[in-house]
Amino acid sequence: MKCARGFSLFELVVVLAIIAAVTFMVTGRGESDAYERQVALNEAAKIRFFVSKGFAQARSSNEPIEVVATGHRLMLRGARSGTVYDTLDTKVYAASVSGVTTTLYPSGTVTGGDCTLALEGSYSTLRFAIQPGGLVREVLGDVDCPTTLTVAGTRPSLPTGTGGAPPTDPPPPPPPTELDPPPPPPTGSTTGSLQVNIENPGSAGTDPEGDLRLHNDTGLIRTIDRDTLVSGLDAGTYTLYAFPITLNGCAYEPTRDTFNIGILPNDTSFVTVTYQGADSRLNYVTLNGLSTSEAVVLEREGGTAVLRFKAVGAQTVTVSDTPTDFSADLPTTVNDPGDVEYELTFAYAPNLEPQQRTARIEVQLDGCGTSDNAVVDVVQDAGSAPLSIVVSGLPAGVTVPVHLESADARCKNLDFDTGNATLEEELPATCSYRVWGERLQHGGNYYEPQPVDFTLNAYEPKTVSLRYELNQGYVEVAVAGLPAGAPDVTVNVTGPVSESASVAPSGNHTFTLPPGTYSVEATPTEVVVGGVRYVLDNPTQSVALANGDRRSVTFAYRQIDGLVTISTSGLPSNEETQIRVQPQVGSAYIISLNGGDSKTLPFAPGQYLLTASDSGNYYVVGGGGVLNVASGGSYTVTFTFRRKTGILRIRVDHHKAWVDGVGTAYGDGDSAFEFRDFRVPTGTYTVKGNDTYVYITSAPQYRYRLISGNNKSATVTYNGTTTVTMDYIIERRNRYCVFVCWWGSWYKVGD
Repeated sequence: MKCARGFSLFELVVVLAIIAAVTFMVTGRGESDAYERQVALNEAAKIRFFVSKGFAQARSSNEPIEVVATGHRLMLRGARSGTVYDTLDTKVYAASVSGVTTTLYPSGTVTGGDCTLALEGSYSTLRFAIQPGGLVREVLGDVDCPTTLTVAGTRPSLPTGTGGAPPTDPPPPPPPTELDPPPPPPTGSTTGSLQVNIENPGSAGTDPEGDLRLHNDTGLIRTIDRDTLVSGLDAGTYTLYAFPITLNGCAYEPTRDTFNIGILPNDTSFVTVTYQGADSRLNYVTLNGLSTSEAVVLEREGGTAVLRFKAVGAQTVTVSDTPTDFSADLPTTVNDPGDVEYELTFAYAPNLEPQQRTARIEVQLDGCGTSDNAVVDVVQDAGSAPLSIVVSGLPAGVTVPVHLESADARCKNLDFDTGNATLEEELPATCSYRVWGERLQHGGNYYEPQPVDFTLNAYEPKTVSLRYELNQGYVEVAVAGLPAGAPDVTVNVTGPVSESASVAPSGNHTFTLPPGTYSVEATPTEVVVGGVRYVLDNPTQSVALANGDRRSVTFAYRQIDGLVTISTSGLPSNEETQIRVQPQVGSAYIISLNGGDSKTLPFAPGQYLLTASDSGNYYVVGGGGVLNVASGGSYTVTFTFRRKTGILRIRVDHHKAWVDGVGTAYGDGDSAFEFRDFRVPTGTYTVKGNDTYVYITSAPQYRYRLISGNNKSATVTYNGTTTVTMDYIIERRNRYCVFVCWWGSWYKVGD
């Protein structure tokens, strides 16, 4: 029958027999003891359980632990962090879970819940000794679970006597970087070799140094301090322990201090031990228990301060001060302070200056090739001084808020509610202060003090006076331009204080105010009374008021009139007419207007009668009359003119005798007349008459001839009749022909 790994059952029995025989020869007895560190699981087997205790600053109390077995070794690893806490040798080849047996070597899987690992034999519970992070060693407590993983195994008891045990209290096993493979079954040879390599940054040159010790089951067999090939090792299991080493005054630690090594016949195993320098740093620095992130305030009188720090890997820590007269105990040097909290108490000098004092304390760590430092800023207060504030000038029994302020955050701000009194306070010195009181309005008057600015020096008493005095002016407001029956006007005053009052139309009001610049505003800005609008053109006015001043502000409302445009038509520009305006209430007035011109005039709302006078030779024929004017309305009135006229009668007197178209005379030659009337503009005219000729071919000629004068003057009056008479006679001339033809002289017909 063959095992899965290729060994016969006979070979397996032989190996076990050899181990048993060797054990018998060394111990003198053939029996074996159960050993709690010998536990075996297969290569892929995992089981988790929770610890009931913490890992002494290294892990949280509920970190689940994975138990991972590979070959003949068991590894304990943090399930979340992946940190390896321990490894255990084992030579057990079978295990069972809930009655199910699985061959673990060479292959197979065993899983279990959160349960207890138990040994078969004299130990009922497996207890692991773990030292995470190089801190306190802890033993894991028992954990109950419904499923128990039973792991059975034995190993030979260790021999007694010198050289049989490993070094006293060897360092606890560190996290392994990798798991060693299980050794194969032995072949013909029984010895092998081990190549040990050392990596140490503290070593000079190319030959790194270390402190290594190789053990087998019988104890220490060799110490190693350089790269070494160890030959002639019997096949089996060995343990290599690595210890810290000091080089050039600096400590170096192995990254892993226990190596489980399997030696095979005719084979060389390799192991590399890596060293690293110890960490050098300041974990923290405090002064009087305060962090160094902010300035630490110390008493001005001087005293002692406590500096605490924790240094890791330090050779020296130097504490110094700036300026150097801050403390006579500094600088000081602490040699090898260790990795525990170190406490340094030093005295510091009092601050005798009248201003705040600052200093700096520096903590300098020097380690193996590294350094670290921390700085603590110190503020030493400048002290204090007594202050007296005398408040006076207030009316009896009245209190006001009084304030003491400083822009410096380290100084003190105070508020008082006081009357006439003296206030006593002890205040931080070397501060600039302002004391001021709030304005008081009492009994219709204003009282106000002037702020007092001062500096308070250390140890110097100070008295300041805050006296209240009457501090006010007067704004006299008048309202004008509104008729009776108009509503009251609201006047608002805004500035250092705000007040309001209602003022009657054509009324007055006086405001009593503290000094300052004020805005005085009246509302409403438009009022309608009896259909008439009144507007306020300047509803807001500004007043600068000093103590004792009297300022006047008048709000004059303006009536909104109608606009009337008056013009003429038909009147020449050289003529002027007088337009009479008669209001329904009040006296009439005259407006003069030239022909062709126009005037736009404001008319107060109401009823008016407009008439125009005749102008010279022109008279009015239309326009004017009654006009009703509304507030804000627009109107046009045009007066139409015509020229004044009379009758110009032109009379023409002449003899009745007349001739027809062929020269025949009619009538007896007595006078006859005709007339025509003309309506013409008034004025003086010249009437001109012309001789009138009538020519008839081959016949005598006749004509009218004016005998009363060619030009006559006539003056036409307005609506009168003026007659102008023009006297004519009829004349004739004949034509004669004797060889030639000619005309004779004119003569009156009828003579």
